[in-house]
Amino acid sequence: MNSDVRPVPARFHSLDVIRGLAALTVVVWHWQHFLLGGVGAEVFRQGDQPFYSQLTLFYHWGWLAVDFFFSLSGFVFFWLYGQSVGEHRVDGVSFSVARFSRLYPLHLATFGAVMAGQALYRAQNGTFFIYSFNDGYHALLNVFMASGWGLEKGPSYNGPIWSVSIEVLLYLIFFLLCRWRLGRPIMLGVLVVSGLCLLHVLPALGRGMVSFFAGGLAYAAYTSLRRTASTYRWVPCVAVLIWIAVLFDFCTGQLSSGLESIAERLVPRHMQATLDLFDKMKLQGIVIVLFPLTIVSLALVETWRGTLGRRVAFIGHLSYSSYLLHFPLQLAFVLAAGTLGVSRNFFYTRESFLLFVAVLIPLCFASYRWLELPAQRVLRRTLLPVRHL
Repeated sequence: MNSDVRPVPARFHSLDVIRGLAALTVVVWHWQHFLLGGVGAEVFRQGDQPFYSQLTLFYHWGWLAVDFFFSLSGFVFFWLYGQSVGEHRVDGVSFSVARFSRLYPLHLATFGAVMAGQALYRAQNGTFFIYSFNDGYHALLNVFMASGWGLEKGPSYNGPIWSVSIEVLLYLIFFLLCRWRLGRPIMLGVLVVSGLCLLHVLPALGRGMVSFFAGGLAYAAYTSLRRTASTYRWVPCVAVLIWIAVLFDFCTGQLSSGLESIAERLVPRHMQATLDLFDKMKLQGIVIVLFPLTIVSLALVETWRGTLGRRVAFIGHLSYSSYLLHFPLQLAFVLAAGTLGVSRNFFYTRESFLLFVAVLIPLCFASYRWLELPAQRVLRRTLLPVRHL
């Protein structure tokens, strides 16, 4: 073995940071909830949202952060569990308990909070806020984390949990793949293509499969590339150049949904299908190539530098909590606004944005410290008294 080869770090601090930032991107994307849904909402003025000029990219394309999450999960799971599952050092029970104890406590708490909040909102307004399928059937799907499996009639309760429910299915596929020692790059490529095919049948699952197993391919690429010192320099450079091209594309209106009406006027009607296909291909290129390449680049830099982002790695603690807490908090804000007689236009102001963030961030850290971690420890000690992870 080359003596210059760096060992795989025990923790990728840079990935913790980017995970937390991606979660906050989803929060920005979902700001439209305040302005689109429920009683009191007027015609949506996208360009009037708070700090729009600074956050334009996130207001338009923040939803892609979910695909980044899937890709990051694929990388992390093949890094942390791929070999140990394949060698039977981690069995199905241990793996399941580790995932259950991490995901379920906050899911259950936010599900209960949204159920109560939606009941109050409906009592006040005669309808639900944003997610309308809040009946017993969908409650059952949520309890079993199956709200995004294709069994649902539409989004329900704490809507963002749909992607976590897809992760649960991906964990099962991942575990079986590694246990049967089928986690080779060619098989991961087959699963990415299978995910693309599923996009038209089960879009949520297809979307998750594409990105998760692209993340698995990213880890395979990382394990190979980290053996050569030169990759520490050129791979991140390629990622930066692609990001510059993508951002330039957005800023010039090629990809921005805010300029679609201009494109419709300039492009003949018979070419619209070709334009739509081209934009879809660009989006898939971002998801399948750029996101995994970004993850590999950060991992390589941290591997060769020794550390990257360690001082701000605590941002990663915000990821799961902000993802699940932001909608219940939005519901609480809307209920408070209705009670106080505050116009929905308040949520176009910068003050509303700053107030929401000032409540959300401390709430997320409190959730991580006083709910998620303690519940995780208790569940693991209870369910795996001898071999808890």
